[in-house]
Amino acid sequence: AGVQTVPLSDCSFTNSKSFKEWTYDATVQYEPSARVTAYASYRHGFRAGGFSTRATSYVALQPFAPEFVDEYEIGLKTNTSLGAGRLTTSTALFRQDASDVQKQRSTFVNSNVFTVVDNTAKQRNSGGEFEATLSTDGFSLTGFYSYTKVKILEGRA
Repeated sequence: AGVQTVPLSDCSFTNSKSFKEWTYDATVQYEPSARVTAYASYRHGFRAGGFSTRATSYVALQPFAPEFVDEYEIGLKTNTSLGAGRLTTSTALFRQDASDVQKQRSTFVNSNVFTVVDNTAKQRNSGGEFEATLSTDGFSLTGFYSYTKVKILEGRA
């Protein structure tokens, strides 16, 4: 009494979809001396679309599209003798332009709440990072700083 059974055919869903995209990286590097390296890079990336792993209905099982990003980066690396030690630094500035950004959100259908993933935004990420290491034979000290700013250009956050 009080126990209900549900046929197995009502407990599972299946769906399939295929996603593909070329990804690539092009970097130009310049070494004016053995102690200094400068570079500039362009990258095109891709995150495959898919299905919500928490799908409990056909609503949540709808596929979401791939996400794309184009990234631009410039950087400078140095390697300098400093007394009995060595100072190495690495500085980089970047910008990423992303489209069809995948976001998880809740939606209501027939008074039920479902968690879905969909493509909601176009955004720009920009920032930089700096790393420095001072090393001697028996000692090493490293410091790191990074900053990222995210700006939603279209759609929802």
